[in-house]
Amino acid sequence: MTNKLTFRERTGTLCSKRRGMNSLFQKRFSGHIGFKRKMKLSASEREDFMRLLADLLVNGFSIQESFVFMEKLREKQLWAVTLTQANLARGLPLYESFRQVGFTSYEIAQLSLAEVHGDFSGTLTAMAAHLADAERQRRGFAKVMTYPSLLLLFLVGMMFGLKWFILPQLSGIANRRSQHSPAVLIIEWTPVCLFILLCLTVLAFFGLRLYFSRKPAVFQARWLTRLPFLKTVLTHYYTSFFALEWGKLMQQGLEFKQIITVMMYDGSTPLMKELAVILRDSLEQGISVDAALAAQPFLLKGIETIIRQGEATGNLGAELTVYGTRLWQQLMKRLERWFQLLQPLVFLLVALLIISVYGALLLPVYDGMEELI
Repeated sequence: MTNKLTFRERTGTLCSKRRGMNSLFQKRFSGHIGFKRKMKLSASEREDFMRLLADLLVNGFSIQESFVFMEKLREKQLWAVTLTQANLARGLPLYESFRQVGFTSYEIAQLSLAEVHGDFSGTLTAMAAHLADAERQRRGFAKVMTYPSLLLLFLVGMMFGLKWFILPQLSGIANRRSQHSPAVLIIEWTPVCLFILLCLTVLAFFGLRLYFSRKPAVFQARWLTRLPFLKTVLTHYYTSFFALEWGKLMQQGLEFKQIITVMMYDGSTPLMKELAVILRDSLEQGISVDAALAAQPFLLKGIETIIRQGEATGNLGAELTVYGTRLWQQLMKRLERWFQLLQPLVFLLVALLIISVYGALLLPVYDGMEELI
């Protein structure tokens, strides 16, 4: 708590003129078109917001001076800057103010921990870089999937058209054998199967969402990491996240017992809090931290080796920071490789479906022509 108070003292107190910022904010933006509907920054807006704030802090601006300067520059994000100033004037923590403008729970957790280790500008820069990486991956995925998705949509429309318009006409010229051929059965049953599959997918999604909402965060992470694709992504993400934050805290002189206490702060995510309880109970039972972490399936197995080696060399904080950064880079490279492989596979699937549809369309016609001849 002492470190958090020190950080807040370092950020300064807003001047008395800012005390009425909350009412001023409501007056200035109550009539803004779409303001009541949109109270969250998008990913690109959050990236720009954090990058500018980090640059200002690096160049010697205080928190309040940074927001005053941002208020002069921002146009689209002016409401977010003003709301943050109003919340700070009311005494809310900075991470809580950021929560109200649309920052995610993991971003809030990093900001909360930054109040402890003090590297606020570095945390903002890293978060902006991660958002930029995620946005680049999202655009890459959208680029890879756009054309195949359009082909699949066209193919589904073709299947419905064949069933409702073409197949009744073909039944008049096709013989009984062709009417029961696999090609005709594909045309008849594919729309029905697609509709049933869509309904089952929607039900499964909402059912799993309801089921997970009643389960602890650790249970959710363990369950999701059992899935083949998600296991690689989530284990790299969680391990990178915890390694980076633990490394920064250790570089400020905190020990693991103190870090466990920090992980239980209000700004932490449910997963962080539950993991902190697991580590605390393990330490009370005489189990080492590296052994307790090795038992968690949502963390990579190599993290306990890094911890043992870092404790032996006395440079655990720096090693965890480098390890977390390296894991994030590996995750981004792996996702890029997967996207490069995904497009040819999707095109192959679409090609097979198109060939099947043409076969389903032409075979009954050929059978009917044979009878006419």
